[in-house]
Amino acid sequence: MTALYDEVTAVVFAKEASSGRILLSRCSIHEVLDLTGRKQLEIFEDQASVELAEVKGDLERAMKAQQSAALLSTAAQRNLSTFTESLKSISEDIAGGVNPRQRWTELQEAQAKRTPTAPKAKPKTVRRPSRGSQ
Repeated sequence: MTALYDEVTAVVFAKEASSGRILLSRCSIHEVLDLTGRKQLEIFEDQASVELAEVKGDLERAMKAQQSAALLSTAAQRNLSTFTESLKSISEDIAGGVNPRQRWTELQEAQAKRTPTAPKAKPKTVRRPSRGSQ
């Protein structure tokens, strides 16, 4: 604002050299600055209202997204709770029960009971002729 004041003052004082007109010129300088300031204020308010409307729109979209995420989270938690309760109710019927790692030991035990234990045969070794006998 001071740069504008200095510029307007220099122009007016260059045109008005007499001392009587300098006082009148200073009043007109302030009027020009006042009008300039008001126009700048109007421009600023217009820009601010446009930006504020955009920000309000962004805020509304973000709030809707947050509400949607909260609803989805609640639904997922309900589904997970229902699933875990269902698993608890049928845990006796599932191999391994509550601990899935136990399933493998149960499967191995069941498989061992099904198959009779037979002695393992030794693998046959093939004799290779020695190099000196060729």
